Order: sequence, then C-alpha cells, then structure tokens
Amino acid sequence: MAGTAARVVAVWLNDAGHRTKAIRPWRDLAVRIVLRIRVCVGKVFLRDALHDGRPRDPRRRS
Repeated sequence: MAGTAARVVAVWLNDAGHRTKAIRPWRDLAVRIVLRIRVCVGKVFLRDALHDGRPRDPRRRS
C-alpha cells in the first residue's frame, strides 16, 4: 500500500471519529501496520496453511 493511500484511509478514519486503541488519531503508519496483521484482513493460519477467514455466526455456539 502506498503511503498516500494509507494517509487517505487515516484521514477517513479520523473524520469518521475513529481513534486508535491508544485513543489517538490515526496516522498512515498505523494504518499500514494494522493492514499487515493477517487476522485484521481476514486471514487465519490453520494446519500449516493460510486460509481466508469467515465471520463467526453469533448465533452458533463454539
């Protein structure tokens, strides 16, 4: 992701009133870090392979 795109996402998050876990405004670096975390983009590691994750059905018991 180019720095410019991450900056646009950070501005969008801030304009929408979202803050980081530390209750700070979003910066482009923070956006890039979050997008590198596989689970944040819907990936899961299972049985030695990376898979697309699926949203959990809240009505289903674990």
